[in-house]
Amino acid sequence: MKYLFVCRRRIRRLCGAVCWLLGATVLAAAQAPAARLDRVSILGTDRYTPEQILQATGLTLGQPVTREALQEAADRLAQLGLFREVRYRFTSVGEAIHLEWQLVEAPTLPVLFDNFPWLTDEELLAAIRAQLPLFNGTAPETGALLEQIQRILEQELARVGVSARVEAEVMPRIDEDGMLLRFRVEGPSLNVQDVQWGHPLAAQAPRLREFRGDVVGRPFSRYRLLLFARDHVLPIYLAAGHLQANIGVPQARFAGDPNRPLPNQVVAIVPIEPGPLYRLQEVTWSGNAALRTEELKTFVDLQPGQIADGMRLRAGWERIRNEYARRGYLDAVVRPEPVFDADTQMVRYQVHIAEGSQYRFAQLVLTGLSVRAEQLVQQAWKLRPGDVLDRIYFDTFLETLRTRRQQIFGDYVVHYQEVGSYLRKNEATHTVDVLIDFK
Repeated sequence: MKYLFVCRRRIRRLCGAVCWLLGATVLAAAQAPAARLDRVSILGTDRYTPEQILQATGLTLGQPVTREALQEAADRLAQLGLFREVRYRFTSVGEAIHLEWQLVEAPTLPVLFDNFPWLTDEELLAAIRAQLPLFNGTAPETGALLEQIQRILEQELARVGVSARVEAEVMPRIDEDGMLLRFRVEGPSLNVQDVQWGHPLAAQAPRLREFRGDVVGRPFSRYRLLLFARDHVLPIYLAAGHLQANIGVPQARFAGDPNRPLPNQVVAIVPIEPGPLYRLQEVTWSGNAALRTEELKTFVDLQPGQIADGMRLRAGWERIRNEYARRGYLDAVVRPEPVFDADTQMVRYQVHIAEGSQYRFAQLVLTGLSVRAEQLVQQAWKLRPGDVLDRIYFDTFLETLRTRRQQIFGDYVVHYQEVGSYLRKNEATHTVDVLIDFK
């Protein structure tokens, strides 16, 4: 006979797993007192094996099992934060119970150990995996698993003589879209004494010496160093044609004599793989109609055969996006796709353009100002109904309202702290109402 139980939970807020029985017969009535768990299978997840799920639930094959034990196991799974939904189905065959878990996975995020110089990533990961069979290098934003990871990290710190609290925070990923979970030690003061860049091009760059104070003398943080590398180190390599340069995860060693290291000073070591130096082969275009190919070429300040300066190329793509915005193509997408030839160290770009519709200005709607102040803004606004909605003009106008208001209001006194805006598009007429709110 088969029975189905369901356990559901919300992702963001866990209020306790609530399990209910679908059907009138409960396990206790379906099996003899000596019923044992004979087999476990899972549906709905490729992340975990039946053995991992079994270990996480606390159940054991061959041991007696009751309805209460299954419900407690479902609660444990639901509370972890790894699953949106937990269901289980069992089949009673004599004294044997065949259990099937039906799971719906919840999103998880990659983890970053931000400032744990006393321990390697391998040591931390091994310690977590030893106690949490479902840990695979990612973790949920909330739930028991996240809290368990924090406690294990604190235990590992205590093992090497560091008494500290570990906090977890959701942060934007640096190398790509999405988010990550940053685990950070709160307590000990660890400052960066020096940074060693793992390639001569970075180590000798005047630009990095100029911005040295952004990382040196500050608390050690891998996340901060990766942000710095993205903003200041990677552009050096892109400009030099190293379009596939890779900045590794920063490491740290304690400063001073290795036999007597300084307890609160570390040297950050940032590995860098520059990759090949590429030259530009060609740029091809597709999807463009409002801008002719010859016009598009003028925005890319680079000729075939030259070093593929990634920063100049980026600037060219941005100039094209701005030109479309200036011409009222508010939804235009410019997507350059590089094709690398490692043998010749040449790169060609296939630029795909989706222009969308051209929009025209309909009306300017202002809120939060006096009548006189509204009149002054209307007088300063140069677009008239029917004009192409120049997005660059719109952005410049907003910046003037925020930072140079006297250019619009003159001696007239206005009181606002913030300027909000919204472009209300009419898809049917391809017109736009410009809404500006003063607070």
